Amino acid sequence: MPGRPVSYTEEQAREAIATSYSWAESLRKLGRCPSGGAWRVLKKYAELWSIPTDHFDPARNRETNLKTKKRPVEELLVEDSTCSRSIPAYRRVTRPPYEQLLAEIDVHGYCWVGRKYGVSDNAVRKWVKFYEREREAGSAGSPDAASVAPRAAA
Repeated sequence: MPGRPVSYTEEQAREAIATSYSWAESLRKLGRCPSGGAWRVLKKYAELWSIPTDHFDPARNRETNLKTKKRPVEELLVEDSTCSRSIPAYRRVTRPPYEQLLAEIDVHGYCWVGRKYGVSDNAVRKWVKFYEREREAGSAGSPDAASVAPRAAA
């Protein structure tokens, strides 16, 4: 066939398709990515080489996913649980102290500060709001917490 040669042989394709239940599973067994148009190429060659695919069952994965056991809430809501909806540790950014943050914003602006810390300028604005809310909550009990006035909205 004209075009680029495929990265698998007819025998490899026959074995992968014979032991799979979908095009995606066949591609994984061939060491190919199941997304994109790779399934079309495999399907074209399966037809060319007369490889049977009548055993494919697209509903099989749905049934398998429906049969997965749900974890009870009591198991999830415990200390040191492995289930977490928080931001992964590798994505967390250490926020600068409030006073330093305000000084950098005054000198350079929100966009520059965001680039410095690897976040968006809107994230920097949220940091400022967070610090201000924290100070307001703390100022109800102690006069020292309110020593820095909240920043006016920009």
